[in-house]
Amino acid sequence: MKVSFKISNLKKHPNYASPSQQSKKNRNNDNDLLFEVPQWVDIGNNKTSFVWKHFGLKTDGRAYCRYIVNQDEETECGWNCIYNSQTSSMIHHLGSAHKIYEEKLVKTNKNR
Repeated sequence: MKVSFKISNLKKHPNYASPSQQSKKNRNNDNDLLFEVPQWVDIGNNKTSFVWKHFGLKTDGRAYCRYIVNQDEETECGWNCIYNSQTSSMIHHLGSAHKIYEEKLVKTNKNR
């Protein structure tokens, strides 16, 4: 299911494509641009980092923090970053904003 919305008289913003970058089929007239609303992507079981317990991917190529900030209203954090293949920005966000850290297994040498 594709969801689109219209933005009239769009001002320049670094996250939006310029009108010249928009295809003709996504334009109603010179002042109106149509943008697809990013959809959640099923990441499956191939992601092994602990951050995926708290993050989700959308079709815009960004990872969104789904940590519940307000338990009463079930409000998600919503912080996001571009995701290519590394989780370091997400790990930093979880540690600094939510005090969530990866649990490390401590190996002990029983032969000593």
